[in-house]
Amino acid sequence: MGLVADLPEPECSMLGEQGIVSLLILPIFSAGSFWGFMGFDDCVQATHWQKEEISLLRIVAETSGLAIERDQSEQHLLRLANSDPLTGLHIRRSVGGQLMELIDRVHSNQQLLSVALLDIDWFKRINNTYGHPAGDAVLGRMARLLRDCFRPGDLLGRYGGEEFLVATLNTPPHQLAARLETLRQRLQAAPIWFEQHTIRVTFSAGIACSADLQGMLDPDALISLADQRLYGAKRRGRDRIVVESAMPAA
Repeated sequence: MGLVADLPEPECSMLGEQGIVSLLILPIFSAGSFWGFMGFDDCVQATHWQKEEISLLRIVAETSGLAIERDQSEQHLLRLANSDPLTGLHIRRSVGGQLMELIDRVHSNQQLLSVALLDIDWFKRINNTYGHPAGDAVLGRMARLLRDCFRPGDLLGRYGGEEFLVATLNTPPHQLAARLETLRQRLQAAPIWFEQHTIRVTFSAGIACSADLQGMLDPDALISLADQRLYGAKRRGRDRIVVESAMPAA
């Protein structure tokens, strides 16, 4: 705290240019760590802050720190409740809510929404042959590759045991298929090494988009259509991506 005129350069010049005559800065701590600060300026007169004023403002800063800590704790609990502990992706319940938000944006901004369902091929065989820890390693690797291949704003979820969902705005189905093909090739080029075993992993995927549906866009209908195409990929021999969209390829 102090008068701006008493501060060293360049603080004096910088604050003086903003018309600040005196200031009081109090730290804000959250969970015992420095979070930021709260500043009070006087642009009219040279104020000498009284002890009572400082005590009152310190209470405001401490209360702000507690509020931030509470908000961060609530956000952490919300992430835990909506995230799969193994992969860190959205769980199925959370996927539904996130997908509805994307659909609202489709309706309001006339954007395109593409959805893909992916299923790891022969996953039960991997568990039976190498054990469930190996299966967990495969799921974790799949989740990491999905994050690498998609944008931060895209929706990524673990939709079932070995099934994943991807939803992305303004990405035509064939572009989404190209990203999944990149993922497929990366899995093919770098098999998973687990406890002296090389595990080769493939997946099948089906893609649908909002342009495929007639009438009101419904999340269940969109997922169901992607699911049909996923099983079409399974019937065609697995390790492939099926796109049968009304959208033309770019």
